[in-house]
Amino acid sequence: MKKLLLVFIAALFLVCCWGCSGKDTVIDNSISEIRLDIYEGRGEFFDVNIYIGKRESPYILDGISEKLVDYCLINVMPAEELEEGYALYFTLTGGSYNESGTLIEDPATGKFRIDLGKYYSGICELNITFNCGEIYESVTLTSKYSTDMIQWKDALAIAKESLTESFTDAYSGNDFHGEIFIRFVNNPFMGEDKYFWFIMLKDRNGKMSTVLIDSIDSTVVARNIT
Repeated sequence: MKKLLLVFIAALFLVCCWGCSGKDTVIDNSISEIRLDIYEGRGEFFDVNIYIGKRESPYILDGISEKLVDYCLINVMPAEELEEGYALYFTLTGGSYNESGTLIEDPATGKFRIDLGKYYSGICELNITFNCGEIYESVTLTSKYSTDMIQWKDALAIAKESLTESFTDAYSGNDFHGEIFIRFVNNPFMGEDKYFWFIMLKDRNGKMSTVLIDSIDSTVVARNIT
């Protein structure tokens, strides 16, 4: 009798574990972006941000997660309008990085951008050199994510707890009808050098739920559901 009881308890435990891990797997497969780090640097002529991580391709906010690809997105804002007729060339080095190319202007923002399509993690400092006509400048960028901050998986767990109803509503049986964006971000409106995890859930009914989490103490700073 005792053996039967032990077998029953073990079987029940395995079923529960399978159910929990199954839901976690479904949610992990519904992630459309994970921004892992930000590199920031400023020179006399150029203000530079580099974002690294993985995101879906094509990148569309539609409640459906596609296959993830690596990205290394370089964003450059010139201090003044560049001389017409000259391209903005760059060379990026540091760690395993040794990349060069031409940045493309976004007319809507005035920023120059390029996605390298790959990234290397665990690098504390990068160097990017710009060349445009008579302008030549080298900018040092530093990583803003550190090991004393919570990881993205911890932030996702906090978001699931904070947005329990939204995550529950996104389920249809065992299927998860939504996509999740996880971004390591700064918040310039707070006027301080602080960084956060921003989690957004977009379901296929158009409901959007977001939470902003302090990367150091795990506090939920802001929460919004629309």
